[in-house]
Amino acid sequence: MYYKGRRYGGLVQQPLGSILKRARMARHLTQQVVADDICSQPMLSAIENGRYTPNADLLIALCQRLGIDLNSLQLADNYAVGTATQFNQTVEKLCNQHQYTDLLKFLKQDDVISAIQSDTQTQAYYYYLSVATFQASDSPDLAQIKQILKLALASAPESQSILTRLIQITLALVSALGRHADQATKWLAKATEQIDQTPFEPNVTVIYYLSALTQFNLGQDVKSAASAARGLEVAAAHDSHYLFANVYYLLAILAHRNDQADKQQLAEQRSVTFSELFKEPVYKPDH
Repeated sequence: MYYKGRRYGGLVQQPLGSILKRARMARHLTQQVVADDICSQPMLSAIENGRYTPNADLLIALCQRLGIDLNSLQLADNYAVGTATQFNQTVEKLCNQHQYTDLLKFLKQDDVISAIQSDTQTQAYYYYLSVATFQASDSPDLAQIKQILKLALASAPESQSILTRLIQITLALVSALGRHADQATKWLAKATEQIDQTPFEPNVTVIYYLSALTQFNLGQDVKSAASAARGLEVAAAHDSHYLFANVYYLLAILAHRNDQADKQQLAEQRSVTFSELFKEPVYKPDH
């Protein structure tokens, strides 16, 4: 998987610490009991009072202990403080160089987390954390990655942004890889709803590609080929080549799987051409 770097209707945003505190008190639990084996009691107190921003692992653990559904979790505008300039530059560099292990280490640093100041930045943080977690492991924990992606959705703005679509389509792919077809289909539909009406940017190509890859893993070869072809069409119309090597490689696999030798050879040739021309690594899914 290669990527670049809504609030849910009817729900009111509240500070994260308040959500945790309310859930704890509703269960008549002390801070010490909730924090046991997860963090210190003073740290939990700081989180509940908005003085400390927890990392993803800590936040997920606290939510699980308190029975908070990550699908409905809402993060407040003041969840994180600071600036994200250096964060953005470092993430872009590490992503472009495909140094995902280093990216994962970077994202887990306390000073990186404390530099995030807005919902959109928080959303981007968890998205990149999910990508790095997936890429840095030969056998990624898909359930953990889905939890991180849901944290990213929890801080999404109401409007359906490209980043939100990227998170949704990544959830679709991770669900497909985990053999959860119904979940994959649901997230795929959300990510691609009215996608043709979305102003173009290179990441739109990623959405089409991941849609095709999701459908490929669901065994929906005709739909997969159609999504891939549509992605190529949209990108070409905007003079973009982003992910072409990967898209053509996927088309070659689909052609091979359906005994279309001529199409397979043409797609393979184009994949190699774009890969060499633009130095684009190619993700090779299992046949």
